[in-house]
Amino acid sequence: MAQRNLGATYQRRIEGERQQNLDLALASHHEALRVYTLDAFPIEHRQLQLDCAETQAFREDWEAAHHAYVAARMAEDLLVALGTGAVGRDAVLKEGRDAAIRDGFALTCLGRVEEAAVTIERGRASGLAEAMQFNAADPDRISNAERRAHYATARRAFVAAQATLQSTLPGGPSEDSQRQILLERTASYREARAAFESVIEEIRVAQDPADFLHDTLEAATIVKAAEHCGAGHALVYLAATPQGGMAVAAFAPHPMHSGRQSASRFVSLALPDLTEEFVSALIETHVDNAEHVTGGFDCAQRGNCHTLLQTWPGATFREQAEALHAACLAQGHTSTLDMAAQHMLAVPELAPFIDHPFTLLSQESHSLLASTLNHAVLQRELQRCQSALRAVALEPLVAWLKQADMRSLTLIPCGSLAAFPLEGTVLGDGRTLGDTLPTSIAPSARALLHEERATALRTGVYALGNPYPTQQNLRWGEAEAFALAELGKDLQRFARVKVQWQATRGWLVEALQTGLVVNASCHGIFDSQNFMRSRLMLAHEEDLTLADMLSGQTDLRGLRLLILSACQTAMLDLQGARDEVRSLAAGMLQAGAAAILASLWAVDDRATYLLIVRFALEWFPRMNDEPPARALAHAQHWLRTVTNHELQVWQANISPLPVSANNLAKGSETVAGEYTLVNTGQLVAVRGRANRFDAAQAQDIIQADAEELAPDACPFADPYYWAGFQITGW
Repeated sequence: MAQRNLGATYQRRIEGERQQNLDLALASHHEALRVYTLDAFPIEHRQLQLDCAETQAFREDWEAAHHAYVAARMAEDLLVALGTGAVGRDAVLKEGRDAAIRDGFALTCLGRVEEAAVTIERGRASGLAEAMQFNAADPDRISNAERRAHYATARRAFVAAQATLQSTLPGGPSEDSQRQILLERTASYREARAAFESVIEEIRVAQDPADFLHDTLEAATIVKAAEHCGAGHALVYLAATPQGGMAVAAFAPHPMHSGRQSASRFVSLALPDLTEEFVSALIETHVDNAEHVTGGFDCAQRGNCHTLLQTWPGATFREQAEALHAACLAQGHTSTLDMAAQHMLAVPELAPFIDHPFTLLSQESHSLLASTLNHAVLQRELQRCQSALRAVALEPLVAWLKQADMRSLTLIPCGSLAAFPLEGTVLGDGRTLGDTLPTSIAPSARALLHEERATALRTGVYALGNPYPTQQNLRWGEAEAFALAELGKDLQRFARVKVQWQATRGWLVEALQTGLVVNASCHGIFDSQNFMRSRLMLAHEEDLTLADMLSGQTDLRGLRLLILSACQTAMLDLQGARDEVRSLAAGMLQAGAAAILASLWAVDDRATYLLIVRFALEWFPRMNDEPPARALAHAQHWLRTVTNHELQVWQANISPLPVSANNLAKGSETVAGEYTLVNTGQLVAVRGRANRFDAAQAQDIIQADAEELAPDACPFADPYYWAGFQITGW
């Protein structure tokens, strides 16, 4: 331990000659490794190898750094094998200091780009890759009937134990009792996993087949993923390290002007200013020696800005805002939280709440101040972060891809870069990255390789909207569900829709297992304390959690697109193992969906309705020939440029909602789970709760509201309204 601490001290030492300090640090690392061996102390061994790798990187000895990273990853593999479930895996990987990415950087410095791509891919969403391989394993490949039955039994027990481990602990028992329950679940999981692994080993020994459930990641796998997305597709790992950033790409072949076809290849681009320090400053800003968080994309995205403001002294909003402002002025610090709070102090409509003591404010007033502040900070953070990323990473990347004549792009943003709306960043020519190249986001290359055959077994569009009960009515989400179902009926010849009390968990799970396209317009929650509890909120206070997705309770294989037009459904868990990419969207990808349209932050209800309906109009007629990423870019461009004058005559191109003779005979009666038309052509109340809000009503309101505003203004130009949506997958 003393040698390890001494090595860390020499590595950071300011006095003396830098190279000599690094040599002394390395000598201390090696001394500590004589005791901290892989077999005896795997945790300490891993951390020391990472220390060695970082010291070698400072020395720019990239070959030695690579060897140290390989040793650290060996220890990591051992620790992951000893871990338990997704939470156990994340606990191990969280301490890994992005070893795969940094090793990839070392390899690019050595000119070994193909090897760098494989190394980065191996470290990306490894749990997701294993789960997809596990789900896709075909037991029919096992020829021996007894062995095949043995595998099926062990697999069922393993899945059940994993589901139990990841389910929520009961709330009633004491803390000691809960700990005991968790220990019992962990023991059962390990026993089931050991039995399953024993069966797999039996299958391999018998060579029935020898490669069953064997991970054969190699460069060809990455190339296959790029080619899967079409000719001229670029699959790009975008990463930041302490020494600088990089883009490592696999280019799919495409026809050239000469009539010949280019070859697939691996290439890299250095992005020297894209450092970890640069990205960290975008994620979070501080004042008072890091005591107070004063902004950053993380707090803006999660919507906890009001909580951060309340760490400053004062009994009112104004007093806390002025305390923050004084600290920023004293230290010459620029803070988006400060700018947003100062903006709110100047808004006359907020004056009654600004100077009122928090203890006397109603819950409604608290909510108004919090949501207004969150919105204001997010707008400013989007401007700050997108501007910085455009200059440092995205514009050099686009110029590089254009020079290579690439036609489309899947970005695999590593680490915290996955938190940002990269596809929706406006470049210097006024177009977004998605406008320039149809762009999707993926957690890994292997996540793009899904089963095509299952798609043929699915049909129709299923849409769910505005589940009841809810703290905030999603009337536009309800209209969105009806609009997409109607468009789906016209184009796919089959569609179903459920809203309000009928928008249940059971119905959504059924839709996810049978539909070709599924839309869920509901509330979504990203749980930063326990990412496994991130969830979609459904009718009767039910939910569908990330744990449900990761436990194999739903099979989404063959689902072409899942539209999660709910808040925070693509948001990444930045507190855990970032490269495992824990989000609701990634969970759906793991369950088998080919692509997910999801949001990175709490989205505006009306703007989301317009964007998703426009997306459906763009993509539904072309879904067999065009990736959803292209349609999303078109829809985003339309929303950010549409004027109030154009919205006055906007139409969703929705035909009248269908009505059967049976429903007409019922007059104004309502039927649970169905919609009924009356003479006005509008939908009537369901179960006495409220009036249903259909596409025709939504269209009328949009047109009427636009008439009250400046005709040439673009009401949804701000990236807040549209940039948060992205396609995960392809």
